[in-house]
Amino acid sequence: MKFFNLLKERAAEGVKIKLSVDRFGGNDMSRTLVNDLKKNGVEFTFSRKASMQHFFYSINYRNHRKFVVVDGQEAYLGGFNIGEEYLGNHKKLGYWRDYHLRIKGEGVFEIEQQFLKDWEEDTGQHLSPQHVHTSDSNRVNYQLLFSTGEELEQKVITLINCARTKLTIATPYFIPSERLMDALISAKEKGVSIDILLPDNTDAWFTKPPSYPKTEKLLSKDIRIFLYEKVFFTEK
Repeated sequence: MKFFNLLKERAAEGVKIKLSVDRFGGNDMSRTLVNDLKKNGVEFTFSRKASMQHFFYSINYRNHRKFVVVDGQEAYLGGFNIGEEYLGNHKKLGYWRDYHLRIKGEGVFEIEQQFLKDWEEDTGQHLSPQHVHTSDSNRVNYQLLFSTGEELEQKVITLINCARTKLTIATPYFIPSERLMDALISAKEKGVSIDILLPDNTDAWFTKPPSYPKTEKLLSKDIRIFLYEKVFFTEK
């Protein structure tokens, strides 16, 4: 409740706050809590609400993005969820390692633009980014990939194919498709050094058995695989 109280306090001070919550991940948010946030000036929506016509598909077609944009000037994105269990208090996994980034500058525009695109999809409300994007602004040395899933595999393969010296991959679940496996092996054969970091423990046990033959094949190609042993980590 500390987080929600802070949002209400800032809204009372005149800060415009938009909160979009994954309906599946936020299923314990009561109607009373949501109405209280709205009553206190927090604009709220559940993202990608389930459709009764295609229920099981729609609950998996989730918006699992996690980012915060502040005044169009600063942004945070990565894997951190908001909850006590992600502060090291998870009953099963305990310590929870995650990756989150703080971004300032030109990259904030892309993040805010994506949030507003998602907001319009869920609410029908069209808004313009606060951050002014100019093509001749300082260029950034990173690339952000926002995807609904369909084209993500090809984007990742393209990035792998562009690698010249080093690839570092960290993921909580590793069940790559054959196309991704071929891309990794091809990159290694071209002389690219590849390191893959995986958790030794996971919150989804059923993802581990299918990964064993994948990791075994990559190890046979001299691709290095490391296990994170301090309980669990995620990243998005």
